[in-house]
Amino acid sequence: MTKRRSAEISPEWHGWWRASERPGLPLALGARSVGRCAAPRGWHHGTGTVGWTNLYWGVSGAVDLMADGQRVTISANELWLHPPASRISGTPSRNAGSYRWLTIDGEHAAATIAACGLGYHFAHSAGPCPVALFDRLESEVQAFGPHAEARASATVYAILTAAIGGSLQRHSELVAQARAMITERFTDPDFSIQALATTLGLDRSVLSRRFSAECQRAPAEFLQELRLQHARSLLAAGQLPIASIAQRCGFTDPAYFARRIRHTFGASPRSLRGLP
Repeated sequence: MTKRRSAEISPEWHGWWRASERPGLPLALGARSVGRCAAPRGWHHGTGTVGWTNLYWGVSGAVDLMADGQRVTISANELWLHPPASRISGTPSRNAGSYRWLTIDGEHAAATIAACGLGYHFAHSAGPCPVALFDRLESEVQAFGPHAEARASATVYAILTAAIGGSLQRHSELVAQARAMITERFTDPDFSIQALATTLGLDRSVLSRRFSAECQRAPAEFLQELRLQHARSLLAAGQLPIASIAQRCGFTDPAYFARRIRHTFGASPRSLRGLP
């Protein structure tokens, strides 16, 4: 993006840059710049392709940006990371809000951010923005010398650590909500993991990754387990037709239901009828 050294670009946007273009120390993470924005509705972000990682953390309201042709909305308590070599283009924000931002470079910036588990391309919950850390970083970025760069790098680590903590808490809440919804709706043939992800406002792959990390199995496996265990109980009762049991357990295809029963329990549905 076009580099501006001015401390104030508009009445709503403020940014501060490191004195040197490149880090003076071989730091894993370097604080290249930091700032804040209070964006009214209709505000346009600057346009350009970046060569570093941009981090945005929503403070209040919501702000719309455009990255690689995709609109991204950053709401309060949400974090968004914009990767190197991608393009931000100006688009009128449909919302009004404020956020803090910083840009990160350094020898191992990409690997460090990846190790933190903070994904690119979509905004995700990270908890309240650590405004005090951003305030501190603003002062450190404007200072000169290697000691100032080292202190700024430590503050970037602190901001990422705060993001991890907020994300993990939110991840746990989402997984608990996902488990509850699956348990409540597993008998519904129209219920699917894609529908669950849409309800929770997540990409299906993201939901599966978070669910698997906490539950040691994918959400689709958990859904299948509930359906098959319920089917086993109904078969043991021996009172309903097999096709009806399949329907009551969320299976629309009796033949597929029979295959899953045989694969899981080693016997056909007919053989399991009346068996405890």
